[in-house]
Amino acid sequence: MKKLAVILAGGKSSRFKTSYSKQSAFFCGTPVISHIQRQVSSVVDSVVVVLGPHNKEELSCLVPNSSIAIQAQANGTAGAIAAANHFIPDKGVVLIVNGDMPLVSSQDCNQLLEVHAQQEGVTFAVTRLNNSTGYGRILEHDNMVEIREENECTDAQRAITLVNVGIYVVSSSLLKKFISLSNKVGTEWYLTDIVSFAQRHDYSVQYVSVDPSVSLGVNTLQQLAEVEAIAQQKIIARHMKKGVRFIRPESSYVEFEVEIEKDVVIGPGAVLTGNTVIQQGARIEAYSVINDSIVGKYATVGPFAHIRGGAELKEQSQIGNFVEVKKSIIGPKSKAKHLAYIGDAYIGAQSNIGAGTITCNYDGIRKSKTIIGDNVLIGSNSSLIAPVTIENESYVAAGSTITRNVEKGSLAVARSRQENKRGWVTRYKSRATLKQS
Repeated sequence: MKKLAVILAGGKSSRFKTSYSKQSAFFCGTPVISHIQRQVSSVVDSVVVVLGPHNKEELSCLVPNSSIAIQAQANGTAGAIAAANHFIPDKGVVLIVNGDMPLVSSQDCNQLLEVHAQQEGVTFAVTRLNNSTGYGRILEHDNMVEIREENECTDAQRAITLVNVGIYVVSSSLLKKFISLSNKVGTEWYLTDIVSFAQRHDYSVQYVSVDPSVSLGVNTLQQLAEVEAIAQQKIIARHMKKGVRFIRPESSYVEFEVEIEKDVVIGPGAVLTGNTVIQQGARIEAYSVINDSIVGKYATVGPFAHIRGGAELKEQSQIGNFVEVKKSIIGPKSKAKHLAYIGDAYIGAQSNIGAGTITCNYDGIRKSKTIIGDNVLIGSNSSLIAPVTIENESYVAAGSTITRNVEKGSLAVARSRQENKRGWVTRYKSRATLKQS
C-alpha cells in the first residue's frame, strides 16, 4: 500500500512580521519546513509540499526530493489538498501535516499510520489542552465524532479541552471523493470537514492522542521561541539519557544534527551547532561555540572558545579561553590555551601555541595553510604568515613574525633586536623640567 505525505505550507505568514516565511525560519538549526519534511519522509514513500505562489521560490529549495504543488487561491486547507490531487495515489493512504508544527515527530506520524492500517477511512490526532483557545473542539454524540471550529462552538463547547491537532491519515479513496464533492461547495473549505464527510459515506473515523506539544504552531516569532525551547529540552534530555552531563541544561543550545558521546561534560552557555561531533570524555567549558567540527576524545574546549568551519581537535588536545579555531586540525595533546587564532592550519602532536599567536591565512585574495609539526613551541604574540611550515621540534621566539619555513629543531627569531639606552629617562625628564621653568 503506497504511503504519501502532504505538507501544507501555503500560508502567507502575515503574523510573523518578517520578510521571510515562517516555514523557512530556522528551528534548532534546520528550517521549519525542512525539519517537518525529514520527520514525515522516514515513514512514507513520497512527500508533496503544497506552497502558494508567494513562497514557491523561497521554500521549494528547502524540501529536496519532494514534489511541489501550488495552491493558486487561498481557499482553505481542503483547497490545499485539492491542489495536490494529481499526486494522490488511487490506492493507498495520505498523511497530512501542517507545515508550521515543527514538534511533530516521525513517531507521531507512524503511530497514526499504524492505527489507520486497521480500517478504511480517516484517523486524526487529538490532544488535551488546559487552554484550548484557537483550536477546533472534538465533539462526540450519537456514536459520531465532529471537529467543530471555535467560532462555531457554543460557550459550553468552548470549555471542551479535547482538540484537533491538525495531523490526518486518510485513505486515498475517501480523500479523492471528498475533494471531488467539496470542490462544488464554495470558495473556501476546510480539511476538518472530512471527518463528518467520512461518517456520512460509511467510512471509519478514529482519533489518536498525542503529546500536547505536537499541536503547537509557529505563527509568530514568540511562538517559534517557545516551541524551540521545548525542542531544546527534548534534545538535551535525549543526550543526557545516553550519558552526557550538562552542568546547566537550561542554558545550553544543541542543534538536531549534533552528535555527543557518553562521558562528555557540557558547561553552561555552550552552543553546539551544525554537524558537530563531540567524542567520549571531552569537556566543553562555559560559553564555548562549536560549529560543524569534531572534538576528539578527552579534549577540552574553552571557556569562551570558538571552534568552526570543519575544525578537528584530536584526542586530549586543549583549546582554551578566547581561542578561535577555524578549518584546522589540532593534533593529539597539542595546546592553544588562550587568546589565539588558528585558521587553515595543521598542528601536529604535543605542540604548544602561545598566547596572542595568529596564523595569518588570508592575503586578500586567497587562503593559505600553516603547517606546524610535532613538539613545536610557538612563543606568545607570534604571527605566522601563511603559507609557512614549522617543522618538528622547532621553537619560535615570542613576538616573532614568521615568513619563511623553519627547519626541524631550529629556533626562529624574527623581531627587532632590543636596545636598552641607559639613563635615557633621567635625561628626558630633566629636559622637560627645564622647558617648563
